[in-house]
Amino acid sequence: MNIELISLRAITTSHNPRRPAESLQAALETEGYAGYTIPKLIRELALGTPEQKAIFVSLIERYEDGETPDTIVSLAKSRAHKEIQPILLRSFRVKEGEGYVTHYGVVAGERRVLAAAYNHAKHGLPPWIGATSKDMTVDEAFDLAVAENAQRKNMSDYDYAVIFNKYRQRINPATNKKFNLREIAAKFNLDYQFVRGREALAHLPEADQRRLMGGKRVNITNAIRKALKVKRGGKVEGAVVDKSSTRKHVLKLSEVQQLFDFTRKGHLNAQEKTGYLHALATVMRMSIADAMAESDARFAANKQAA
Repeated sequence: MNIELISLRAITTSHNPRRPAESLQAALETEGYAGYTIPKLIRELALGTPEQKAIFVSLIERYEDGETPDTIVSLAKSRAHKEIQPILLRSFRVKEGEGYVTHYGVVAGERRVLAAAYNHAKHGLPPWIGATSKDMTVDEAFDLAVAENAQRKNMSDYDYAVIFNKYRQRINPATNKKFNLREIAAKFNLDYQFVRGREALAHLPEADQRRLMGGKRVNITNAIRKALKVKRGGKVEGAVVDKSSTRKHVLKLSEVQQLFDFTRKGHLNAQEKTGYLHALATVMRMSIADAMAESDARFAANKQAA
């Protein structure tokens, strides 16, 4: 394995399907760095003036420091004087002026790149990192990044959303058409409904996506239901409900009855309506027939009162 010392400035993009520093990246918009990728943040701050370096260090220490050993600050300490494991890069040529220069995209090791940048900005260590590089296509780099990341840490729901949505834009070489969801499910050996729901999360409004990206305790069932509606072109209002808020409020029987009646009058398709009504009847500990009879009686009483 040929390990090279690569300048951090030459790393200009990332093929990583995941967010290597969730807390930091979720805060970038409020910190004034909306749309910044990790390579851009490093190039413009960590490799900049002393003032810019100080800003970079402050951002890392505010959002990526703490007691856990997997923060960027902890990783930086562990690798300050020893290259523990080289990162993997995709090399590509970019025209600059009258010639071409080699740039790199991260395939595996984006957190280590951040740690090296922190050590440079904070402690003045050289702005280099040990790496192996390969000449590969963007799609090959993405496939390899997905495989590498899946081995290191369990995927979050949003990780899956990004990955599945990315494949939806790609051509399946077996069919010469864009990947469909069933083909993606087969590729990852996952259940079709799981893939369908997670891919839909990529269609949520930006505010909801930020909640997912930031590791918020989102009620994923509600998020998927909303995402599927958005994907079908439906209009939705309100943010995705937080898990903690759903736990704090336990529905009363009268509220479940109102929900049952509302669902009966709603415009869901027949299959969805039947599923919801059966579920609500179960919550009320009734058969669907008894629940329907009670609902009919409520409709009749309301009609008489009107």
